[in-house]
Amino acid sequence: MVTLGKWMAIAISIVVGVLAVVVLFFYGYPGLTPNQTAKILVNGPEENGRAALILAYVFGDRLLEPLRQQSNNFEKLNDRNAENIAEVVASNRSAASLAVLTDLYNRQEPLARIVGSIGLAEHGKLAERDVGENAFLIKVLRTWVRRHIEPRQSPRSTGGLITTDDLIKDLKEDDAVGLVLLSLAKFGNPKSLPYIFEVLETRPSNYWVHTHACEAVAQIGDRAAIPVLVHSLEDPSFNALPEAFRALIALGERQAVPLAIERVDQKIKGLNSGFVVKELMTVTGVDFGFDKSKWQRWWKSVERDWVIPSAFLSPKLGGQTRFWLRASSNNWLRPISENEYSVIAGGTALLVILAFHYFRGGYFSASVFAAMTVSILWQIMAKFNSGASWESLPIFLWMGTYMFGLLFLPIALILGLPFWIYRREHTASQ
Repeated sequence: MVTLGKWMAIAISIVVGVLAVVVLFFYGYPGLTPNQTAKILVNGPEENGRAALILAYVFGDRLLEPLRQQSNNFEKLNDRNAENIAEVVASNRSAASLAVLTDLYNRQEPLARIVGSIGLAEHGKLAERDVGENAFLIKVLRTWVRRHIEPRQSPRSTGGLITTDDLIKDLKEDDAVGLVLLSLAKFGNPKSLPYIFEVLETRPSNYWVHTHACEAVAQIGDRAAIPVLVHSLEDPSFNALPEAFRALIALGERQAVPLAIERVDQKIKGLNSGFVVKELMTVTGVDFGFDKSKWQRWWKSVERDWVIPSAFLSPKLGGQTRFWLRASSNNWLRPISENEYSVIAGGTALLVILAFHYFRGGYFSASVFAAMTVSILWQIMAKFNSGASWESLPIFLWMGTYMFGLLFLPIALILGLPFWIYRREHTASQ
């Protein structure tokens, strides 16, 4: 007879097993030791970096020395590993981590200084002088702005600013600015806003640079950013629409809704800027897809009384939202409340698998049929959610087969273990 303790052990094993499968499927192998995790963080493969980042929080200070060794005393920083390393070192609020960050920030290499600044900002150790006109971080932003405004300018004639050659020695200009904006967002000092505004007002610009700039002003939480964000949403040459919209909402500007509606168009469907429709749906609770006329009629009917739900306001304005940095490019970082579709779909998949095991007697056959059913349903939902045409069906079928073998079947086999054990014990007792 299976005791309560055994059932608890089985339940815990199932949870751990499912989590392990999910992590390996979505994030890759994270390493099992501090040295392995450090090697993945520094050298890749890049797709495993997210899993290694999760595990790094567990290792704490034990990861610092392996990181130093694998990166050759942090001389191997580059566009692929800089942010992850900064996040890892910053996540542990210890004296050892702070010493590493301070050392990096005091170095001469621009990328090392940027990585150090991200960590120091997380620790609350940056000062106002670090966002002054002549401060290093601000010089990086202004160098980038000047190079975009005057693209034919000689790399060495930057008027006393950091040279472009220095910036791109280990990192592309746009990546460098993205990391600086991440640092300023974590610092949260409004004195950096004028320089972030310069980045937002620069045209043309890399989509992700404008994304990080919007996220930075939202994180800082100062309503002085509203006019610049409004102008950005109104400008046809500005494309980071989802982030500008969410930033305005976080700052309590209800006109973000009609401004975003004006940018809804079939032409942006399938583009990054098209995610503004999803953000509109999340904030307003209604769904009209890319039908601009329906959005306009809805807004006209509620304009007088509609208010921004407090869940989406910045905490600095009395709200509850956590505006995740890099949320647009790393959706896995978003809170569960902003991932309702994935949570509902995942929960439904688990219920389908459990139902098959409950009603079917064969352990393996129940697992296979449950995994097949979930794979088919998942791809049908993905097809309609994305708005893809039926010509793309072969791709969805291939993805369904892929997810069947690597995700749903292993989960079904794990979740079916308690039913198999119960039936075997029940049969034996009879």
